[in-house]
Amino acid sequence: MSYGGYFLLLNATPTDSHLNSKSFNILDIDVKPNLWKKPFLNESHGLDAEMRTDKERVVENLCYDFLQKIIPYRYKVDLIDSEKLKKHKKKTVLIKCGTQNAYEGLLTWQVKDIIEKYNEKLTGTVFTFTDPRTKEVIKHTYEGDLLIPIIKDKDNPGQLKQINSSLSDENILIVCELGTYGVNIHNLSHICLLRDSKNQNIGKVFIAEQLFGRMKRNLWNDWIYGIDAMLDSDIDLKNYEWIRDTFIDVASKNLWYLKTDVNNAAFANFSSEMPNRTEIVNTVDDLVDELFKYSPEDKEMMVSTGDSEDRNYSNERNEKCDLCDNLIFDIHYEKLIQRGRDKVTAKVYAIKDMMDNGHKHTRDDGTQRSICKSCHAIESRENNHHLASDNPERKEVE
Repeated sequence: MSYGGYFLLLNATPTDSHLNSKSFNILDIDVKPNLWKKPFLNESHGLDAEMRTDKERVVENLCYDFLQKIIPYRYKVDLIDSEKLKKHKKKTVLIKCGTQNAYEGLLTWQVKDIIEKYNEKLTGTVFTFTDPRTKEVIKHTYEGDLLIPIIKDKDNPGQLKQINSSLSDENILIVCELGTYGVNIHNLSHICLLRDSKNQNIGKVFIAEQLFGRMKRNLWNDWIYGIDAMLDSDIDLKNYEWIRDTFIDVASKNLWYLKTDVNNAAFANFSSEMPNRTEIVNTVDDLVDELFKYSPEDKEMMVSTGDSEDRNYSNERNEKCDLCDNLIFDIHYEKLIQRGRDKVTAKVYAIKDMMDNGHKHTRDDGTQRSICKSCHAIESRENNHHLASDNPERKEVE
């Protein structure tokens, strides 16, 4: 202190003594939502299941929901044929059970037994979904290969290598106490808190929050890494949306929990920190557009480039007009968004629909610019660009 130095105390939340003391200067740093890193909460189910038979139905409904989501997801992963995406083809489930003291609770071995019997019952069931490329209805006959439970508790202390390995079949981890503390499961898409907390003190909310916190990990690490994997190959514009959604689904989270005071409070805290699917879709589209400067190729529409005699200039069109503030583009873009197009697709269509390559004299003079159709029409009329390029009345744009 005699040298005029300073002590910097890093503390996320200043105490009352810090706030009231004149010996401290508090640095109030605004922390913005880091949606470019986070996974997202896809669905949540608060459940009223007091009796054991009710909880048995919860386990079955959870398994069916998992299959409904995982079967079309795996189909799309195979269609995309990305090696990086295939590493995340396996999704997993975590179920936290009750203890011996819970009269109407389900123990780990009971849940495992329910899953195995229900899996046998479901074998042969036909699941239907739409092929995203052909729009045909796909009928998938379930072969009993996607509900493989494994228990980890004091009586089954084995390692988690199987459930975290993309090469193994086990994909449903059933736990009691160990589900809350220090269990890291890769590609965790479903958590089910099946354990009652009716008699727990509200101060125990942090215990349920720790369990829900297993879902705060994005297996892509962040969306920049995920987008980089997605853009390894050229994407046809008509396939962009479902390909993007498949890569996004790697970080899709679904939460099932019994409704109690503790669990409800924990969910409120957890959900306030988790973005939803729409927020992540917008975040990814913004990153694709602004950071990666990427536009999917629309292979069904003519592009104004080529080496033939009648088209030997480059395509300079973008979302900016060199001559005006481009309201015509903005209006058309917003209309496409309103009609259900995603941001990236809407931008590509708006460029192709509303923008032209404006040439100062002839089409092959290397002076083309990105201008809107309105400015192009006015410019062409004022400079007689409807006339042949060798006509003396055709003028060069200043």
